[in-house]
Amino acid sequence: MVIWYFCLSLAVAAIWMIYARITENGFNTFVGATLTLGAITVIFAIANRSLITEPAGRIGFGPLGYLLIAIAAVPIVLLVAGYVEAVNHFFGIKVPSELGEFEGKSIAWPILMVVILPPLEEELAFRGLIYGGLRKSLTVTETFVVSAFAFAILHLSVPTLVTHFPLGLYFVWLRHKSNSLWPGVFAHACHNLGVCILDWVR
Repeated sequence: MVIWYFCLSLAVAAIWMIYARITENGFNTFVGATLTLGAITVIFAIANRSLITEPAGRIGFGPLGYLLIAIAAVPIVLLVAGYVEAVNHFFGIKVPSELGEFEGKSIAWPILMVVILPPLEEELAFRGLIYGGLRKSLTVTETFVVSAFAFAILHLSVPTLVTHFPLGLYFVWLRHKSNSLWPGVFAHACHNLGVCILDWVR
C-alpha cells in the first residue's frame, strides 16, 4: 500500500508540475495539485482506515506540549529562511516564494492552500498512512528515515530536500512521541504560517 500510494502521489505531483511548465499558471497548479493529492490521500485513508483511526482519535499532547510546538516553530522557520537566503546568495538558485502563486488573490487563499490543507493532507499521508504502513515491517529508525525522505522527495525540489528531510524527521518524531497525528498537523501548520508571515513582511 505504501509503495502504491507514494508512487501514485509522485506521479500526480509530476503531472501537475508539467502542467505548470506548459501553462505557466502557478495558481491553478497549486490549487489543482493540492486538491488532487488530498483526494488521493482521503481515498487511501478510507481504504486503510485501520492505520488512521487510532492516531486521528488521540489529541496527542496537552496544552503545554502544543505551546512548546508553537514556540519551536519560530527558530525552525528562521533556520529554513536563513538556508533559503544562503542558497539564493551563494549559489544563485532562486527558491520560489510560498506565496508567489497567490499574488493579487485574497489572503484567504494562502491561508487555506498553504496553512490549512497541506498540513492536514501531508500529515494524514506521511505520518498516518506511510508511517503506519512502514511500522508494520520496519524499525522505528528505518520508518523515521524512509518517511522523512519520502516527504522531502514529494515536494519535487532539490534545494528543499535539505529543509524538508529534517522537517519530516521532526514531524514523524511528534507522531511517534504522541501516538497522534494532531501534534504534527499543528507543527506543520505553524511552520507554514511562519513561512507565509515572512513572505508577507518582506
